Amino acid sequence: MSCACLQALLARQTFQKSQTGVNFLLVSLANWFLDDLFQTVHNTTGAFQLPGEKLVQGHIYGRTPDREQALRSFVDGKMKVSTFNGTDYPPLLSSIQQDFPNFTMDVPSTIEIDTTANATSDKNFFAVGDPRFNMHLGHLYWATRALQLHNSLCDLVMDNEPTYTDQQVFETSRLILSHYLTKIIVEEYVGQAISPFRDMAGIKYEPDVMRTFSYPTLQNRIYLEFDHLYRWHSLIPDVLNLGQGISFPDVVFQPQLLLDYPLDQITSAFINTSAGAMTAQNTPLYLYPITVQTVLDARAQHLQGFNAYRQAFELPRFTSFEDFGLNASLTSTLSKLYNDDIDQVEWFVGLMIESPAMGASFLAETMVSAVATFAISAIWNTDLVKNPLLWTSQRMTAAGKAWVETTTFQDVLGVNLDMPFFTPDRQPSWHTVNAPRQWKFSNLRNFVGRDFAILTFFSSGGDFHMLFNTTLISAVGVILVFVIINCFWRCLGKRTIFPQLNPETQLIVTVHSALAVITTLQLVPYTVFVLPTWFGPDFLGQLECRYTVLFTFFIVHGVMYICEATTRAVVKTSQLLLWHHALWFIFIFIASVKRSVFAVKLDFILDYFVCWEFALYFVLVAHRLKARVLWQKALLGLAAVTYSVSRVAQLVFVIGLFVYSYDRMKPEPAVYYSMLVLTIVLIALQTYTGYIYWGIWNRVCKQTHKELVEAGLSVSEVRCTTPSVDRQLQLQDL
Repeated sequence: MSCACLQALLARQTFQKSQTGVNFLLVSLANWFLDDLFQTVHNTTGAFQLPGEKLVQGHIYGRTPDREQALRSFVDGKMKVSTFNGTDYPPLLSSIQQDFPNFTMDVPSTIEIDTTANATSDKNFFAVGDPRFNMHLGHLYWATRALQLHNSLCDLVMDNEPTYTDQQVFETSRLILSHYLTKIIVEEYVGQAISPFRDMAGIKYEPDVMRTFSYPTLQNRIYLEFDHLYRWHSLIPDVLNLGQGISFPDVVFQPQLLLDYPLDQITSAFINTSAGAMTAQNTPLYLYPITVQTVLDARAQHLQGFNAYRQAFELPRFTSFEDFGLNASLTSTLSKLYNDDIDQVEWFVGLMIESPAMGASFLAETMVSAVATFAISAIWNTDLVKNPLLWTSQRMTAAGKAWVETTTFQDVLGVNLDMPFFTPDRQPSWHTVNAPRQWKFSNLRNFVGRDFAILTFFSSGGDFHMLFNTTLISAVGVILVFVIINCFWRCLGKRTIFPQLNPETQLIVTVHSALAVITTLQLVPYTVFVLPTWFGPDFLGQLECRYTVLFTFFIVHGVMYICEATTRAVVKTSQLLLWHHALWFIFIFIASVKRSVFAVKLDFILDYFVCWEFALYFVLVAHRLKARVLWQKALLGLAAVTYSVSRVAQLVFVIGLFVYSYDRMKPEPAVYYSMLVLTIVLIALQTYTGYIYWGIWNRVCKQTHKELVEAGLSVSEVRCTTPSVDRQLQLQDL
């Protein structure tokens, strides 16, 4: 990609004002509120990790118990404040550090912090929940508003519940404030400012009603795409209309501005400062390096192209560069940037340049679909909404619940505006349009790109490694314990546990017995857990809720294959077995490296049918123990039938997945076709295995019951009538 072309496409030349009248109040609130969700840090590959996934208001109260303790006054549930000119503000950092020297805020090393707690100093820094929130005036403004609201709610709670302890008042006020902030986001931000659709306008925050709707994401997860799409740097104006006008670069790390102007004046400045337009050539130059880093991070994670995401959101794919709605010059630049291939346009770049064309929304069609889907799903699936006990008069007090229901955004701001997120000079053109599709709040990560959530399973120290190491150690421990007990038994002069077997065969019988029991016990729970996950509307949302159980099954099978291959090598190497097990690990390797949701789905369905091999292991155990031939005959029949039926079902599922994913995997042909080839090889091996078992069972069934009993033959001694295939039908070769 040409860096010059990218800069020409995105970097601001002159400020382009939002044509819909969106103001900086909305921009600052979105930035402050969503920073409670997006805690982004760079890792060694240049990608993002997102530990913040829930609306816990950590930016107000602190994300750790230590920070919360430092910020609380422990009197009537209130937070510490610093008061200047009769107005409460967050406490100064210097005053907090007097009692909590380890309490820090993120401040550039080039900036000196005033340690005298002097309100007139130009180097004051405030102590707030999020260490980053001295960065600019918007963060501090909303932190101050939230602090004032919390302490006023403490008075409300104390008036209605005078027997409450400090902790009870604090927790109750925190819950009330969390509900209120979520209400503002739902009703004002999403319902009025973000979505132009009729089915979203006028939406109300009613947790009791919201719980009656079923949304597929059962556990919140902040995806990389959602983090990237909220890089709304184009909305940042050049100048804040405060006082004589302040350049925005001059607002950064200047917390003293919060004390230089009354809050009402700052509120008015935010309302009257128009936001920028979400369009091409409107990213401020001082923020452009972040844009470049975002593009690089998206590539490091192998995100799909812009068109792939439009398809995932059930929007029509763009067929030409003119579909972005740019002028002729920018369209030519975009075409040159991506070598005249519309499908190569990247997710983030496409979002930043697509022109708004939907009613009164300041966002373009793709952005609206993505924000509405992710944001509503995130809010609907917070504990505030899902847990009915958190929306009751008993938990919030009757007065607190009523306050949330009746207090408007304008009441808190102290303004008399119908729509405070828009500048007063906005033209009265507000209208809504029909949505271009039926709203299905499904997760686009089912279809395209690398799955960022799966990093938790494969990254160092993740759950996958923890479970794998635990299970592997347990399996090795079982084998060692068996060997030790067997040796101890021999030292006592006792007969071996299985006197008719040599020690090596005893070991493999033990392993096969364990595998038979494990697969049998896993069959029902694995079916209950896997099938709803695999067929559900939100694969990853379901996976996140069940990953501990599912990945335990997954890892156990890996350990089973390792143990079986190792122990079988002691007795007799089976090429068929080695190829089968090697393919299993290749499937896992591809899924872990590419982190494709398609590969993970395929792995799960293939691994699930491992449980249906339980009868095969029982046959192997019975054979090595030289069980009566009638028992072996019955087990062979069971094994042949269950194995064959399960392989047919597996084939149907696999074919369905490949057909369903064909179009969506076109941007990742290497993953798709490599998995296809490996699946064909695996199914061929499984078919051959089934042929062997059916052949043995067929030959056994041809012998009369009387002949078998009189001869006392085991299944392994039954020879087929065709010498050329005699060796194929020997059970020990499996």
